[in-house]
Amino acid sequence: MNDKILSDGEMDALMEGMADGSVEVLRGGGRDLTQVRPFEIKPQCYLRFGSYPELARLNEKFAVGLQRYLRQVLNWPASCDLKRQFERNVADLPATFGGLQHVMGFRIAPLDGVACVLPSPAMVAALVEVFFGSTNIPAVDPTLEEYSTGQKRTAQRFADAVMTQLASAWATLLALSPTFEQSWPAVEQAPLGGPKDTVIVSEFQIVAGDFEADFAIVIGRNSLHRFTDLLDGAERPGNAEQNQRWRRTLEIHAIELPVRLAMINQSAAVSLARLTELSPGDELPIAAPNPIDVACGDVVLYRGQFGVNGKRRVVRIDARAELDSLNGGKHV
Repeated sequence: MNDKILSDGEMDALMEGMADGSVEVLRGGGRDLTQVRPFEIKPQCYLRFGSYPELARLNEKFAVGLQRYLRQVLNWPASCDLKRQFERNVADLPATFGGLQHVMGFRIAPLDGVACVLPSPAMVAALVEVFFGSTNIPAVDPTLEEYSTGQKRTAQRFADAVMTQLASAWATLLALSPTFEQSWPAVEQAPLGGPKDTVIVSEFQIVAGDFEADFAIVIGRNSLHRFTDLLDGAERPGNAEQNQRWRRTLEIHAIELPVRLAMINQSAAVSLARLTELSPGDELPIAAPNPIDVACGDVVLYRGQFGVNGKRRVVRIDARAELDSLNGGKHV
């Protein structure tokens, strides 16, 4: 790329402006704007695929948004938290979500497949009361085998709110467009994939006083395959072989890196007249610099005592320096 950012005429005008003072130039302030920052070499680790840490973060953000909806829109002082996030085979879902169910499926473009909202029976019973302004949350009828039309409609309203909050939580990562597809009376009837396909279950808990109830969002892993790189990759400790390789790499690139140490000696004050009279061979007496600071660059590392060992001038390290106090309050 040979295109100039400034033309020759513009460069000449800029140089003239800097010379005559009409163009303000920042001088000498760069060092004042900098700061010392800690550098941390993190422990050895490698990526564990299939953990979806970014999805967990989005789920926690979603829970905050849904809690706000419960309090502001439904006037229900309930809290909402991510209870757990786990994987299941489609064939194992009935064992996880058995009993009475009302499964609501959504298409969530640009994700593939169907995502399902599964409120527990206790959640449905509570929602009916809350949507109609009641504060008396009834216990679930253990003999109930099918939801009424009103219960299904209320659950559907809740699922719509869930998808709205889900899209809001994902907005900074991916623009989601949820559309209701269909409902099913049992989770095994939802088109989440073959028996051996994997789904990701995000289970949430809603608590209000003594009341507790769960609901889940189920998304097929195949639905996320185009966006796995955005959601996957949690760190976990390496094995023994990887740890040894990590330590050797650290030694080569950091621990064995040569650094120059300097002694910060005491200074001597002389008059200007004495300074002008000095000639080669004259000596300036300086008291033994004790204690003496050992520094790397302008950062003090150790404090010790000056001495002689045989024919060598040496510094005996007495203590590690209190870096914050010796380095002008900078944290190293």
